[in-house]
Amino acid sequence: MDDFNNDVEKAELNTRAWVMQERVLSGRTIHFSANQTYFECGDGVRCENLTMMKSSGRRNFFTLDPKFPNRLKFGKGSRIIEFLHFLIEDYTRRGLSVNTDRAIAISGLLNFIAKALDSVVKFGIFGDYLHRNLLWQRATPIDRKTGLIEYDSLIPTWSWMAYDGAVQFLDIPFGEVEWMLKIRFDMKKGHDRGLISEMWRLQNYRLEEKQDGRYEVYAASGERVSEAGWIQYDVDRSGDSDVNVERCV
Repeated sequence: MDDFNNDVEKAELNTRAWVMQERVLSGRTIHFSANQTYFECGDGVRCENLTMMKSSGRRNFFTLDPKFPNRLKFGKGSRIIEFLHFLIEDYTRRGLSVNTDRAIAISGLLNFIAKALDSVVKFGIFGDYLHRNLLWQRATPIDRKTGLIEYDSLIPTWSWMAYDGAVQFLDIPFGEVEWMLKIRFDMKKGHDRGLISEMWRLQNYRLEEKQDGRYEVYAASGERVSEAGWIQYDVDRSGDSDVNVERCV
C-alpha cells in the first residue's frame, strides 16, 4: 500500500536536521523504505507499484523544485515569507546529536536561498524580511523553555540559532501592521552580529502575569489605565524575582 507520509515523511531519517538540507538541495531522490521504494522529483512521487502521487501542499512548492531554488526567484513576498517560516520551523523541530550543529546543518541551504532572493542572510535571518523573521518564539507547549546553546563563537541572541528547541513565527496579517523601519543589520566590518535599532523605554506601566505565561502590559496616563500589549519570556525566568527590570522592548 502506498503510504509516503508514514514510510518517508515520518521515518526516523527525516526527523534529523542534517537531512533537510540534503533532501531539499537534491533535484531527485530515491527513498528506500521497509514497504517499498519511492522516487521523488518536482512533479511528485512515483511509487514502486507505478502509482503516481502528485505533489500537494502550498508550502512544499518551493522545496520540491527540481532546480531549487529557481522557483523562489519568481515568488511573491508573502509566499516567500511563508516558505521561510515553514522551513525554519520544520528544521528546528528536527533532531541533532550535537546541538552546536544547529547553526551549520542548514547553512548551505540558507546561502542558496539568499543568493536566489538577492538578499543578505545572517544567523538564519534574511535582511529583506528582517521584521517578520525576527518575530519568532518558542513553539508550544508554553511550559517548555528554550536554552542558550554554548557555541565556541558567539551567536547573537536575536537569532533562533542561539537557542535549542523548536520555534514558531508569529502570524502577522499583511497590510495591518506599521513596522518600525529603523532596524537593520549592522554591515560594518567586524560588527556582523549587530542589529541597529531605536530602543523604546516603557514608562508609567505595570505588568500582570496571566495563566498562559504572558505578561499583560498596562500603561497609565493620569488616572486612566489601558492595555498596551503583552510580553512573553521564552527563557527560564524562575530565578528572577522581578520581571519589571525588563523595560526595553
